[in-house]
Amino acid sequence: MLLMADLDPASGADMSQRALATLGTLTSPEWTSINTQNPGILIRQTWNVPILKYEGSYVWGDTYLLESLMKVASPADQ
Repeated sequence: MLLMADLDPASGADMSQRALATLGTLTSPEWTSINTQNPGILIRQTWNVPILKYEGSYVWGDTYLLESLMKVASPADQ
């Protein structure tokens, strides 16, 4: 959403606000591995809900989260 906000000035501000709200949720204690034995950052991820409803951590979810946080931390550099 952050990348799309940069591409569309008309709806960019709204997309940026939604992206920041999503990041706020994803970095809250109920979505992160704080105080757990989980080796990943995000918990409650799933690979394929219709086939495998197991929740856990996946490297791609952590990667996208870190990429988004880096963009928010230094938007001019990204």
